[in-house]
Amino acid sequence: MRNRHRLLAASALAAIGLWLLVRQPDASSRVQERARSMPASAPAARLTPPPTPIATGDFTADAWQKRLDEYRRAAVYPWWSRPHDDGTRHLLAWNQPVVSELPFSDTPGSETRYHFAADKMHVPYGEALTSWIEVWKTGHESERVPATVRQAWVMATDGGRMLPLAFTDDGTLRYTNRFVPSEHKELAQSRQVRIVAEVEASGQTRLMVRDFTYAPRDVLRVVGISDAIADGSLAITLDVDAAEAGVYTFQANLMNGDEQIPLAWCDIGARLDAGRSKVRLTFFGKVLRDQLQNGPYVLRDLRGFLHKDDAEHNIWWSAPGSYRTAAYRATDFSPAEWDSVEKREKLQSMQDIIDKTASGQMIGSPHIHIAEDGVARQISP
Repeated sequence: MRNRHRLLAASALAAIGLWLLVRQPDASSRVQERARSMPASAPAARLTPPPTPIATGDFTADAWQKRLDEYRRAAVYPWWSRPHDDGTRHLLAWNQPVVSELPFSDTPGSETRYHFAADKMHVPYGEALTSWIEVWKTGHESERVPATVRQAWVMATDGGRMLPLAFTDDGTLRYTNRFVPSEHKELAQSRQVRIVAEVEASGQTRLMVRDFTYAPRDVLRVVGISDAIADGSLAITLDVDAAEAGVYTFQANLMNGDEQIPLAWCDIGARLDAGRSKVRLTFFGKVLRDQLQNGPYVLRDLRGFLHKDDAEHNIWWSAPGSYRTAAYRATDFSPAEWDSVEKREKLQSMQDIIDKTASGQMIGSPHIHIAEDGVARQISP
């Protein structure tokens, strides 16, 4: 019986740990609902959960202490404004698609590979998507072989054909298509789509696939930008014009003056009414203070999306160009670590588990209540 109680306790503790360290899948939807209930003037709301350490199968007090220490280190900066590192390089190339380079023919002596590429992954309203197909001898990319694109079309991910496309040889055996998604009535609604092409070369036929998303209408424009220091952080205020009311995501990168050093990224959400609004992007002060990079800074890659319901997928928007701030000094920004009610409660919850585990109080069948805010609290039987 005692072993059974220990097994139940271990299972309960594991469940608590996974809840504390890994947000449940519906956390983002709860936050979106909270954002929808906010007044239009409220500048930000969480749309994605913060980065947290992932729990392993070890739930000893020492293991929990390691997780607590990891969280403390990670939570020096807020989840919505952090420095760039090797794990965030993709944010600097947010609209560069993955190129398909795969075997086309494995016939001995005449092996070939194909290359199916596009110039972007998300197509803003009014912009064109250019894609191209090449087939070459394996190991010799300069030796392209003739191919025929028998048919091609834009297809919804549920399998329905939406729009036929034509690929033409540019004279170098590169077969290219260019079209503007928002100009076609078949693509008047935002959804997940792909280009599917049936290609024949050297007696072999293959289907090639290229995924992309598009904006069927212009949902948000940035009409003005200003900057200032607010509460020890860099506050960049956007004057935006929203065509539709809803919850919007705003994402951007901050670079040093010559755009050679990525400094920080920002990711926030805002509930907007249709029309003009102000939205603040806050780059946390300690992020800039710690890197000792003086301004001016360059804001670039400003983009985001309008959150939609099940009837339509999220609609991307982006602002072209970049914005240069005033010439602040790194020491103008606060060196203080991020602090919030949620952070303090999470730290306390993890410390409570460490204390109870070390003292043996977690042995048995603890009565645990998981609150709506994600904090575990022990209650009396």
